Amino acid sequence: MKKRNRPVFFSSTVLIRRLLLILVNLAGVNHGLYAQITLSYTDLVNTDTLIWRGIDYFPDSITGPGNPGFNAWDFSDLLNRNSDTVYFLNPDLTPFYSKFPNANLCMVTNEGYTYFNKSAPQFSLEGTATDILLNGTLIPIKVTPPLSIVKFPANYMDVYEDSSMINEVIDAKLVGTTSFDYILLTGNVKSYVKWDAYGTMTTPFGTMNVLRQTVTETIHYTVTGKKFFLGLLLYSTLLSEDVETELRYHWWTDTPYVGYPVVEMQINSLGTVKSVKFAAALSVYVKEPIMTFCHDSCDAAASVNGADSNYQYLWYD
Repeated sequence: MKKRNRPVFFSSTVLIRRLLLILVNLAGVNHGLYAQITLSYTDLVNTDTLIWRGIDYFPDSITGPGNPGFNAWDFSDLLNRNSDTVYFLNPDLTPFYSKFPNANLCMVTNEGYTYFNKSAPQFSLEGTATDILLNGTLIPIKVTPPLSIVKFPANYMDVYEDSSMINEVIDAKLVGTTSFDYILLTGNVKSYVKWDAYGTMTTPFGTMNVLRQTVTETIHYTVTGKKFFLGLLLYSTLLSEDVETELRYHWWTDTPYVGYPVVEMQINSLGTVKSVKFAAALSVYVKEPIMTFCHDSCDAAASVNGADSNYQYLWYD
C-alpha cells in the first residue's frame, strides 16, 4: 500500500520522537551498544550494483543533522517525493571513459555520470559529466588532482582538507552560441571534511550503525568566451565569475550491501534542510549466470544478493 503524505502539523508522534531523541542524547543511554564504526575500503560499493534512492524535498522539522558526538537519528518519516535509480558500473562501459582513464567506478544517475577512483588509501572524485548548461548536453569536467571523498580508514573525529583544479575548454557549439568558438571554464574546488558524529540511523531503508561525515565545499569558478580569427585570438569576454559554498552531511555505514551514504543531506544558505536523499531499498545486483544449457534457446540461473537474504532465480525458455 502506498504511503500517504502526512498532514503538515505538529503531531503527538513528532513530540514523542523529539523527547526520545533529547533523552537519549542527554542521558547517554546505551551508548556502549552502538560502537563507533570504522569505514574501510571494503565497505564501499563495487561495480555492477544498483541502489534505489528516494529524495525528500520537504522533510519534517526534526529531520536535521543533529549534533557532534553520539546521536540516534530517526529519519523513518522520510517520503519518496522523487526517486532516482543509481547504477555503479565499470567506467569503460560509459561514454566518457576516455576523459577519466584513472577511474575504476562510475555512478550513473538521472543527472549524468560521476567518475571515481576507489583504492585502499582513499575514495576520490575524478570528475563528472552532467548537463551543466541545462540544454540537454552532457559536458565532462575533470578535477585535477582527484578530490578526496573518503580517506581510509575513516574514523570518528577524523578531519582533513583537500583541493582540486578545473580547467576545461568547451566547444561553443555545445552551448548553442556563435559569438565564441570556445568557452573556457576554470576554477578550484576546496573541501573540508569532518567525521564528527556517530550513532544509529533509522530510515525507510532500515536501522544501522553510522558515521556522519560533514562536508563544506567551496567552488570558485570563471567562465570566459573566446573568439578566434585565422588562428589568432580575436577577443576574450568574461561571462561569469562566482564563488559557491555548500554544506552537506553524509551518513556512511559498514552494513553489508550498502556501500554508499545511506543518507545525504544538503543544507541551504539559510541553514535549513534543502533536500534529503536516502537509500529507499537495499542494493541489489545480479551475478553472472552460474549455469546455462543452450540449444535453440538458453536457460539460466542467477543469484540476487540483498541485505538479509540471498535468493536464486531460474528461468527457462
